Amino acid sequence: MLKSSHFRNTFSLDSKFLAQFSSKKIPSGNLYTWGTNIGSLGYNPQKVDDPLFKPQKVDTFDNNVVKIVMGPNHSAVITNTGDLYTFGKAALGVLGHGDKYRNITKPRLVQFFKKHNLKVTDVACGEKMTVAVTDDGDVWSWGSGRRSENILSKFLPSDSNELGQGAKDMQRFSPAPIVALRNLPPVTSVTAGYRFCFALNVKKSVYYWGKGDYGVFGDGHTRGHKDPKLHEFFKQVQKSHGMKIRKIKAAGNYAMAMFNNGTLWSWGENVSGQLGLEDQFNENLENVIKTPLQITATEIEGQRIVDFDLGEEISIFLTNENQVYWQGLKLSTKPTRLYIPDHKKIRKIGAAGSSIIAVGEDNRVYMKNSFLEKEFEDPYKGIEIADFTKYTKGKILDIGGTYSNKFAIVQE
Repeated sequence: MLKSSHFRNTFSLDSKFLAQFSSKKIPSGNLYTWGTNIGSLGYNPQKVDDPLFKPQKVDTFDNNVVKIVMGPNHSAVITNTGDLYTFGKAALGVLGHGDKYRNITKPRLVQFFKKHNLKVTDVACGEKMTVAVTDDGDVWSWGSGRRSENILSKFLPSDSNELGQGAKDMQRFSPAPIVALRNLPPVTSVTAGYRFCFALNVKKSVYYWGKGDYGVFGDGHTRGHKDPKLHEFFKQVQKSHGMKIRKIKAAGNYAMAMFNNGTLWSWGENVSGQLGLEDQFNENLENVIKTPLQITATEIEGQRIVDFDLGEEISIFLTNENQVYWQGLKLSTKPTRLYIPDHKKIRKIGAAGSSIIAVGEDNRVYMKNSFLEKEFEDPYKGIEIADFTKYTKGKILDIGGTYSNKFAIVQE
């Protein structure tokens, strides 16, 4: 059996980083999903009660889920043992099981990583690809990197490859390494929009690849890239100001990054105002922002941003003063406070498609745009309220979603 060291032998791994990961106890729970793309929810929707707004438990897992990521037509789950499961529409090989077009309703283990004694630590799902990080710092991708699925596309030149592998053969039905990243420090996390990816490594450097439409890379251009490219903006910010990225996330055709100084920066498509940058301009905000800009508004002066999440048409963030703000939906192009009673401590926030949610310590949830089935709505304050305890008495560890589906990981 091949060991992970046989895969990644061109860089001396940061042993301290790997030791910290292997000893880290990440909370795990059961998985609940709901939404409209029923094929990628992880169960047969005909056997459950209204999956549109009511969370349903995915019975494949037994309190062992640490992360789920949802793409437009498929989903990926990481367990507390480092196993990766995928399910949904199998077109273009995005599920990574080696078969081309076999759709899978229930989660199935990706045998490749198990076979090679690799533990998956992060995963990202795009429109036509899946990208995963393993505990040795390697990055793997599979699916399609072609600019279209026309039979002639394989013979036409392209400036991009969503798989980051830079090869003429741009379709993979099983995980393959992104070799260009192997000479670099270990990668710790990945994130993907429709057809582009970011990778953050242990040195807090950012690499990107895929299609560059709508300025999604934040590099000032709309060019695509076949291989991972170092992000010079973030490199200079870190060198000049000592600002290191704590979190980076993409959704649809835009992205945001949060720094260790509590600032949040955004770039890419802004047609719904989800970048939250209105205060940067005196006139109508541009629909495409090609370089990262800091979200600034008088409403958040003096506050540090401690977390954020993205839906394709809306974004949300939480400050150190327990205040929640959102922007987008073509309703607000700058941070707008989500009304939550002052005495309610917010423990988790999430976004999916055109909806946002904030979870209190008592599992009561505060929403906008019907994240799930609502129990009460205050139209004057623009807030919806629901009680998640009607589905489970457990503690919500994570909540969110992508595109038309939502999820909650619940410790029960």
